[in-house]
Amino acid sequence: MAKCQPLLLCQDNAAKKKAVPARSPLISILRSPVSSDRIIVSLNEGKRIFTDSRSNLNLKVFQEIYTNTSPNFIVLCFKNKDIYALEFVQILSHFLKLQDCSSSCHDHILTATQEAYANAFLWSSLDLESSAERRPLDFFLKIEKRLKDNLYSDRYMGVYAAKSGQGWEVIIHVEGRPIAWPRQGCAEQFRGVNLIQSLTDKVAFDKKGQAIRLYFSS
Repeated sequence: MAKCQPLLLCQDNAAKKKAVPARSPLISILRSPVSSDRIIVSLNEGKRIFTDSRSNLNLKVFQEIYTNTSPNFIVLCFKNKDIYALEFVQILSHFLKLQDCSSSCHDHILTATQEAYANAFLWSSLDLESSAERRPLDFFLKIEKRLKDNLYSDRYMGVYAAKSGQGWEVIIHVEGRPIAWPRQGCAEQFRGVNLIQSLTDKVAFDKKGQAIRLYFSS
């Protein structure tokens, strides 16, 4: 996806924050390296909150849970070095199927979220620069190099998906520069952004541009 200037116009969650309990049957603390299979097993056991440390429960991504009354949610919050190793689409797909999400809505959520997730991970969390001339292998090596640098590998990334009214909401949080988004136009180089917009009912950002929210009708 081509990178463009961040747009920082949309909503911020102004709801009062609530304390996240240190102990809850919904929480699964998974140490690095994180296993996608373990997360899926934990989902089947009723777990919904996945991170690598209880201290992370104070992070903004977890506050979203307690300002949303939906009991149907999943939260993943891990360092980049672990997020990169997760089969994110497989995990989200499994969760949506557990919630009896319709097949068309399931596909829209997976496709749009995967694109937004990649955009946030590469251009914001890893702070990479896009280039049409760069060869795929060179770009892959650049990712590997960033993930060996603690400045980037130890940044946290959070993904929150929840049933919201008659639809679904997905929020992606990053630690890094604001998430890139075009100010206007539907240029060919923004095809990933265009895809997200075509599959969602609404796209919004927090004031700092470090959280993108995707909304889907059922």
